[in-house]
Amino acid sequence: MTDAPVGWVRVTLLHEIRDTVAVRQVITDRLGLFRFDSLPTARSYVMRFQGVLLERQWHEIYLVSGAVEMLCVHLRAWPFGLAPVTVGPSEVHTPGRATPLQPPT
Repeated sequence: MTDAPVGWVRVTLLHEIRDTVAVRQVITDRLGLFRFDSLPTARSYVMRFQGVLLERQWHEIYLVSGAVEMLCVHLRAWPFGLAPVTVGPSEVHTPGRATPLQPPT
């Protein structure tokens, strides 16, 4: 876990969490910064955050005035595991023996 900024995350702005059509959508820069311009105020929005190897997250915000200086969101890594890989004796390359990717020597 790190507190370093996460770049290249898709941020989707929705009116409600069940909406399928986005109000706006941007990709964060390498420092994790993004901006939505000219949003109507005095209403709620849902922001969805998606990135490679990150859990999808939703956060509700309420815009009171025309500017929100900073929104800090802690993104969580997507928990996944990879199955172990075992190389059997039949897959080991023997010098002088052709393999599908190598011509005979």
